[in-house]
Amino acid sequence: MTTFSSASALNTLKITTTTASAGTKISFLIHPLTSGGCLWFQGRRRSNSTSDEFNKDCSHPLTNLTAHSPQSEHDALFTYSMCDIDTISDRLGIPWELSKDQPFNTSTIYIGFEWNLETLTVSLSPPKVAKYLEAIANWHSRDKHTLQDVQSLYGKLLHTCAAIPRGRAYLTGLEWMLKTCTPKPFLPHCPEKTITNDLKWWTHILTSNLASRPIRNLPTHVNIAAFSDASSSYGVGIVVGKHWRAW
Repeated sequence: MTTFSSASALNTLKITTTTASAGTKISFLIHPLTSGGCLWFQGRRRSNSTSDEFNKDCSHPLTNLTAHSPQSEHDALFTYSMCDIDTISDRLGIPWELSKDQPFNTSTIYIGFEWNLETLTVSLSPPKVAKYLEAIANWHSRDKHTLQDVQSLYGKLLHTCAAIPRGRAYLTGLEWMLKTCTPKPFLPHCPEKTITNDLKWWTHILTSNLASRPIRNLPTHVNIAAFSDASSSYGVGIVVGKHWRAW
């Protein structure tokens, strides 16, 4: 059971949630606090003198929207679907690009990459693969290229390097051409000789669906107790664990 009560004199809102096993009480300030340029609402106090922090005041209970729109078998697993979001956004006058709607899933496309939470991999999305292969084909169709041509292809392949870091070694020809084209950006230039072989490698990677990498867990944090300080009058001091050095 969830109950809501307010006291205008104290400007507080108390939310009490009772379960069969235990009760939890959380108090929120109606007016958000400010810290480091961020607005947040204070929750329950912890034993270490800190408190829970929330980006909303939690003044509105969650609503089950499963009966508000037609639900597929997959959407029925959730309390709302993309259709509900689009309906509410339309009422608020917020335009969305409906073609970019994606159903809730363990795999989704974001910033041009497909993120798979089951296999823990990130790869270039199929639409981007087709687009980048077309860009390479367009490059081969011309003998000379302007600065904008170089920048366009370089930007696409550099974006792919987020999924295949070793691809950066096959961008050096385009990077050199960026330099040579800059003084005369509108004059078509002949490409560097190494670019042809580099683009063959990129074509192989994209057509073989090899533009992928695992999503690794964050490494274990190790505190080496390293500190440093400097003074124009006294010099520089460094402390690492039990060792120190000063100059």
